[in-house]
Amino acid sequence: MFSRHQFPAAVSEVADWLAASDYHKAGAVRAVHYGSRAEWWLDLSGLGYPIQAVKISLNPEFPAAPCELFVDPKHCLALPHVEEDGRVCLATAPRPEDYVSPITAVAVALDQFSTQLLHKSNSPLWIEREFHQERASYWNRFNLQALEARGARPPPRVTFVDVPAVDSWMEGSIAAYVRTSSKRQRIAVQVVTSKDHDPDALAKRHSWAEGTFMRGSSIFIRLPEAQLWTPATWPQTFQEIVNLAHSATGGELSLETWLRSAASAVHEGPAGNNKVALGQQPLLVVFALGTELYGYQLSPPAVSIVETLHVTPIIIHRIDPQWIFARDHATAVVNQRLSKRVLLLGCGSLGCQVAEVLARSGVGKIDIVDMEIFDGPNISRHVLGMSAVRRGKAPSVAACITKEIPRIVVQGFAETAQRWVLEHCKPGKHDLVIDCTADSGVRQFLALNRDRLLGDVPVAHAWVEPFCSATHVVASMLDAPWPATDPVHPNVSAATYPASTKVQLPACSDGFHPYGSSDIMQAAGFCSERIISIIDRPLEVSTVWSYVRSQAFFDGLGVPGIETNPIVPSQGAPNDGISITRRLVDLLGKE
Repeated sequence: MFSRHQFPAAVSEVADWLAASDYHKAGAVRAVHYGSRAEWWLDLSGLGYPIQAVKISLNPEFPAAPCELFVDPKHCLALPHVEEDGRVCLATAPRPEDYVSPITAVAVALDQFSTQLLHKSNSPLWIEREFHQERASYWNRFNLQALEARGARPPPRVTFVDVPAVDSWMEGSIAAYVRTSSKRQRIAVQVVTSKDHDPDALAKRHSWAEGTFMRGSSIFIRLPEAQLWTPATWPQTFQEIVNLAHSATGGELSLETWLRSAASAVHEGPAGNNKVALGQQPLLVVFALGTELYGYQLSPPAVSIVETLHVTPIIIHRIDPQWIFARDHATAVVNQRLSKRVLLLGCGSLGCQVAEVLARSGVGKIDIVDMEIFDGPNISRHVLGMSAVRRGKAPSVAACITKEIPRIVVQGFAETAQRWVLEHCKPGKHDLVIDCTADSGVRQFLALNRDRLLGDVPVAHAWVEPFCSATHVVASMLDAPWPATDPVHPNVSAATYPASTKVQLPACSDGFHPYGSSDIMQAAGFCSERIISIIDRPLEVSTVWSYVRSQAFFDGLGVPGIETNPIVPSQGAPNDGISITRRLVDLLGKE
């Protein structure tokens, strides 16, 4: 009977249990079908709850997949924890004991259904509290229902919003794009910013600006913290939106007045461009509750007759820095990082990944300098790929970060570190200088010209030893700098290596040290963590951070002539290593 199931015996146990249950004796069990799922309806009509029946549904993987329960889909947005198809969200997960006792798995699900939903379903206060507590999820379901029931112009497929926190209310600008292939002229993407930013520029930065371009207007309204946001309180008509906006702003905002003004401004178009037929331009009202945004798109027939406007709820996708970089957690750290200006010298296998981590951490301005061209063999241990072959490393990484990570200002320069610093640097231009060139000449140059060109800012030198056997970050202040003598060996290094370690290529001074993507990614993570700590907290003392692999790693290389230093741990497997923090002054004192 249950041949389509992976565990037919388990399903049979459940069927026999239901056949012998009190539900069955009362005639309240009805098997639906025995196809890909085994399903039974339990009649609950005599219990006095809004839910009249619940369906037990076991998919073909049960009990590897949990028992699912369904009720009438009409309860979606009428009762909490009910999805569009009637599925009851119980947050259950399969347990090891379910394989031994599948009946228990079903019984537990039914018990959760009873205690978490059924027995509370007659309480209006509980219903409102649950809806408000998980309001973002229910708003998404509301949008899906509105999309299916809609007879007017469809809403934009995606709405991206980058605005600062809303105090009372503020206006915004919209850049919208309609694909030429859209028969219904549906907006594919609309990008919304505050009025002092250009949403079209933001759309172009992230390759969203495809199709016919339209300008529009938006308004953001702060709701009181005590405002309930539930199916019972959501505005459903334009007049209800007007009333809520009026109430939330203490009568300060007249939405009808704003709407007429916004529609007129968009119709006229800036400098005669981007003219849109009256009633067709994008118009958006967004309510801010806490850090959440809930939007309504306003649609024709005509903006001059505001009472007849069609309102459509839409899902807002925030792309502001506080959400993108921290999901609204520790926003003070995000704001601080956004204000930082970093100079990164070197964009090879280490520097490129440090650049990406800095950008994804929210560091506001990054200048990347590297004169080298990206080539095919670099792909195995670089963030760039085939699309960047034969292009400059620094400009390509900067372009990639600019396209994929919002708000961060990244510039790439195909020059030598020495020339760029001489021509562009002056004290106060950057908050941190990072050297990932692994070039002794660059370290010497920075040491000799630091005070004149960089001023009193931290300088961090980061490099890896051959085979990525050790990784080092030397972070120094002006009063205790890295010396021009560049005493890497033996003060900092984990080992000394024979010249044969470098693989020579048939070209002038051309060659490489062998290591893989996972090796350099581990090293980049170590370096980036320390560098970010300098950005977040002032560097109090010049410090050397090192990650050193075990002696077993060096022994396993099979390369004769490597001489390890005392910092290499004698214990541990080949993949083990240790992190070491040392004061720079202590290391220099060993000379």
